[in-house]
Amino acid sequence: MTRCGERVAILVIFLVAACNDKRAEVELVGCVTSGQQGMFAGLPTVRRDLGSSDLGSGKVALYTTANGHSIYAPRDWRCRAFNGPSGTTLVVSRELTNSADPEPQSLDDAIEVSWITAEGSGRFTVASYTARLFPDQTAAFTQAVRAEAVALGMPIDTSLFADDILQNVGLSDAEFTTPANTSGMGTDMYLRAANTPIRGAAWLNAASPATPGLTVLRMRLGDSFDDKTMTALLHLNKSCIGGGGCG
Repeated sequence: MTRCGERVAILVIFLVAACNDKRAEVELVGCVTSGQQGMFAGLPTVRRDLGSSDLGSGKVALYTTANGHSIYAPRDWRCRAFNGPSGTTLVVSRELTNSADPEPQSLDDAIEVSWITAEGSGRFTVASYTARLFPDQTAAFTQAVRAEAVALGMPIDTSLFADDILQNVGLSDAEFTTPANTSGMGTDMYLRAANTPIRGAAWLNAASPATPGLTVLRMRLGDSFDDKTMTALLHLNKSCIGGGGCG
């Protein structure tokens, strides 16, 4: 093969690879965590197979904190991360304004993820979820925490998430829907009960059975996003948060 022919062959291979590359360029947005000073600057874009044509290039961004917590959400929304005694929650919403804002009291539309640790007071929060989502896998932990809560005079309300609809429940992950105008897992942080349901997912980390960790995703996008987009974004974030990687 001549040198010219080799170059043509290389060009053809490059073009075929480019055509088969289904990854879209996604903007990376830095999110300030409560107590942190300053903002991220100059973050690169990332390339990612978004898994659905409903999430075409330019529709979503990857929002991330300095410690690596990340979530996909609609582009041009704003984000904050809040630390608390139970862990960290990353919130992305069009209703947030700037990094100086206090924690939101309630939001109509948002995507939020809570990383909850069972160390310290977070064990009561984890137990309230695992009792509904993963009762068999965490039976000993949940029973012990419930007994402790009763002894402290603050029993765990077992009916707290009774109205949530569970789907695709596995050994360590599950999806849920908090119905419209109903309190439940979807309204446990910043999203308020409203005329549209909240969809979400949860992951159990039982590597340490005595102090299991829990990650909870909650989503309501508003009337400008249809059900197909909502489902596609839910699945993308399940892959991101559940171990498939976000980048």
